[in-house]
Amino acid sequence: YLNKIPFAKKFFYFQTFYKPLEIISGDIYSLRIIKNNKIFLFLMDVKEKGIPASITASSTTTFLNYLIDILLKIKESLYTYKDYFKFLIKEFLRYIKTYLLEDEALCILFLLMDLKNNKVLIANFGIPSIYIIKDSNLKRILPQNLPILTSTETFKINSLALSDIDKIIIASDGILSCKMKNSKLYIEDFEKDLLNSSYLNEWRNLFEKKVERISDDITLIYINSCKIDGFFRKEFKIKSDLAEIDKFLSQVYRRLKKSKYFNFLAPKIVTILNEILLNAHEHGTLEISSLQKEKKIIEGSYENFLQQLQRQQQIIIKFVLSLSKKELYIIVEDKGKGFKKSLIENTLERTFSGFGLKIIKHLCKDFFFNKKGNTIVVIVDIKRK
Repeated sequence: YLNKIPFAKKFFYFQTFYKPLEIISGDIYSLRIIKNNKIFLFLMDVKEKGIPASITASSTTTFLNYLIDILLKIKESLYTYKDYFKFLIKEFLRYIKTYLLEDEALCILFLLMDLKNNKVLIANFGIPSIYIIKDSNLKRILPQNLPILTSTETFKINSLALSDIDKIIIASDGILSCKMKNSKLYIEDFEKDLLNSSYLNEWRNLFEKKVERISDDITLIYINSCKIDGFFRKEFKIKSDLAEIDKFLSQVYRRLKKSKYFNFLAPKIVTILNEILLNAHEHGTLEISSLQKEKKIIEGSYENFLQQLQRQQQIIIKFVLSLSKKELYIIVEDKGKGFKKSLIENTLERTFSGFGLKIIKHLCKDFFFNKKGNTIVVIVDIKRK
């Protein structure tokens, strides 16, 4: 929701872990950025299986996104964030009850983060408890409402202060019912693993090491906070050019190798920087699409293609070192048009274009992009192991 990544100020970023049991799924989620730093999301778990569940989930998502599109056109002065939230839920109930059979139930969770008013609103209809983490303390927020039935008329809403939250974790019940290698259900270890991990990747590693079999669709929405601050901060501006990038990487490597405390990090940091800067140069400055890159690599003409597209633009690189958190923040901004999150996810599946992001993901604690998609923040562990 931010185009400018702030320093020394708490903000949130959003990640998901989605693993359907089959090609079609009864789990579905949506995250939408709304006016004035508001984020609306929902997670739905349709209890039927196969095609009927998928049809219900997709048609419901279409309706909710349609409602949001309508509200985005209305002047914000005409409604409060609570009015907005209640309107969405009431209209959804009116819609879905015309499709539900008498013995059917629908589990869904709605959440609205209002960053302007420092509030989170939650209406949970039968989705497992939400987990709130603050200062390494975990709190469960139980569902306030039963799953939606044809008889559902009223509902309750929880209101929480964002200042009391470092992380919000929302999960469908498919995660809790996974069978671990010790034959126990993962629900027994879920809370412990959330507390023993600071980032989605760390939790996912714990989850995948323990779990032997899944028996339902899996969805997890991980809302994390970040505060980029430290005793050391340095900014560089370089020309978006392959020769300049190589020169900068060589300088960084030499300085790190001479460092008494961080010389062991030189290969990791330079590898991460190499992938980030190439991404900024190719996809940001030169605006090369993933399909273009694949085609030129297959043809063997990619290097010549890059040389023909040279442009006079800069890349900005910032380093912030936090000794208290034992973390290094690397922020790289290019002057390109940026790209949408969906394109980031798609490139992770591609043969050539997603390789750099996979390397970054493997080497760092976490990474995320700004709203526009032309700035990446990478969090690197600086502890010697």
